[in-house]
Amino acid sequence: MANERKKTFIMIKFLAHLINQRMLHEKIAFQILDVLLRNVSNSHFSTLNNLLHGPLITERTKDMIRVLFTVRRNQFEEYPAIKSGLNSVNENDKYTHMLEYLDLCDPETMLDEFKYDEQYEVNENEYKELRKTFLGENNDDEGKSSSNSLQNDNDQSNISAAVIDLSSSGSSVADKEN
Repeated sequence: MANERKKTFIMIKFLAHLINQRMLHEKIAFQILDVLLRNVSNSHFSTLNNLLHGPLITERTKDMIRVLFTVRRNQFEEYPAIKSGLNSVNENDKYTHMLEYLDLCDPETMLDEFKYDEQYEVNENEYKELRKTFLGENNDDEGKSSSNSLQNDNDQSNISAAVIDLSSSGSSVADKEN
């Protein structure tokens, strides 16, 4: 339950940022609020008010509740929707995407887990053939030449490391052979 609440909060916050940056239309926010607030009441703030005047919480918590009420009273002026450093895209270059709430209700949870492909080699070869067909590439020659250049780089770095080891030890090659 707590994990779902955390995921939901993260998703809603992400959607809010997308809406604030005008990447998503605010219609999706209204649709989500409609679902979340169907049985809305002021009970949350009245509960906080009861806690504020009760003896069950510490002074620190009471101060936090008072700050929350002050922020609400000031209509969240201290917390702008778009921070000044994040508004770097020109208004003419922005494109607002239209999504429907029902589009968001079909998560593909099967993609969240790794599934072992028993025919990986066969599927990979089919992919390479399709890639050659559509892109007109010859990846075999490129792969061999790039692997050869990587091998040469590794050989050069091994030789350099051996030279450094010999020079730092203070002994000569003749001493090492004896």
